[in-house]
Amino acid sequence: MIEFAKNIKLYPYQNIGKKWLLDSFESNSPALLADDMGLGKTIQVISFLVEKFRTDEIKNVLIVVPNSLLANWYNEFMKFTTGANIYIHWGERHGMPSQVESKQIVISTYSTVKQDETLFEDLSFDVVVLDEASLIKNPDSERTKAIKLLNRKFSIAMTGTPFENSAIDLWSVTDFLQEDFLGDINSFKSSYGNIQELDEADISVLEDSVNQIMLRRKKEDVLDDLPKKIDIYTPLTMTAYEKKLYDDIETDIKANIDDKAQALKLISELRKFTSHPGQQSNSLNNMSFATIRAKSNKFSHLCTIIENANPDEKILVFENFTDPITNFSRVISEHYDIKCFEITGAVEVQNRQAIIDEFSDNPDKSILFLNPKTAGMGLNIVAANHVVHFSRQWNPALEAQATARAWRNGQVLPVFVHYLYYKETIESIISERLELKESISSDLIRVTNLDEDINELYFKTYSDENL
Repeated sequence: MIEFAKNIKLYPYQNIGKKWLLDSFESNSPALLADDMGLGKTIQVISFLVEKFRTDEIKNVLIVVPNSLLANWYNEFMKFTTGANIYIHWGERHGMPSQVESKQIVISTYSTVKQDETLFEDLSFDVVVLDEASLIKNPDSERTKAIKLLNRKFSIAMTGTPFENSAIDLWSVTDFLQEDFLGDINSFKSSYGNIQELDEADISVLEDSVNQIMLRRKKEDVLDDLPKKIDIYTPLTMTAYEKKLYDDIETDIKANIDDKAQALKLISELRKFTSHPGQQSNSLNNMSFATIRAKSNKFSHLCTIIENANPDEKILVFENFTDPITNFSRVISEHYDIKCFEITGAVEVQNRQAIIDEFSDNPDKSILFLNPKTAGMGLNIVAANHVVHFSRQWNPALEAQATARAWRNGQVLPVFVHYLYYKETIESIISERLELKESISSDLIRVTNLDEDINELYFKTYSDENL
């Protein structure tokens, strides 16, 4: 039987979220969980599901997620529960409808639900959960139509951004939860199509309607509950394109493991690859935002972090290689129309503070990309409250130094630290070793030469006869 792990404690506001989900279920009211990013929407939903499984009020659940978050949801269930029976419906998949429906917890993706539309037509679930529900914000997309056809008794939508570009985003998400919850689409467009032109009274009517099914807490609402630093480890699933190229490089490394020089050269290529596959072919300079995102689930998740951040929040992104920094900054600034800044070895030391000052003084959402070797120590950037380790440093002290750019004296907000790595790759193996090192004593770990340490650790891992 599935149980909630005994060593896991919910924060008070998370317990409130769990109770709200339970109450919504009892009253047969759909649930839009719209807490800010980093406040633990996943653990609130998992704790709710465990409660309902334990009381036999539900037999199965379908959780629909972006491709990149398949591994993360699996890991969260493994971390927060015991006895969970999980089935990943993605990639090479088999089974009759009855076999899938009999699974306790089914995790699939938006694209898979669309591809297997005829299969899902024959399935029924007690609960359907959408993570990153803003992915169905376009009511006319084939993906949205397939999701809304899912047969279910109770619906949960999770998103930190219920309203992105227009009120239609909100209409589409609520329409999944309950058909025509905000009226039919044409009437809604007539009333709220130009929401910027509406007066406060009209907007209040819309807010009051949505608040009947939405729970939304912002970070500032729960500051007293939060620790000063929230570590978010996110194992990501590679795209099929990435996995094929990754496997080819890894096969070459293992074939050349007796030739250390050649193996180390290939390891350097693998490190570049995990930042973005476009580095292999030196093609990042020619890629558009859409192409860069399509070819890398890690970059796609960075985009999700950016999209979910509040309009006035700032983000530090630590990346080892200059080429991704330059091109990520280029396409993100163009696509999102937000300011991006860079500090790499190419920036003279005396010019770095001016960049930090401009970044800090900007009142809007902005991003500062940094190379950890040149910006991992000595800089004070407390204007940022999100830190993304896009390239893991494989040394806890190095990562701690980088995080400390934002998490230091003068910081008045909790700092959300995102650690990104690919599941079932060398990254996940070394990430586990890194966490073990840190748990022993981060104070005892030396900060040594970055490139030498990474390459040698990779080589040692591939040399391990148990790999």
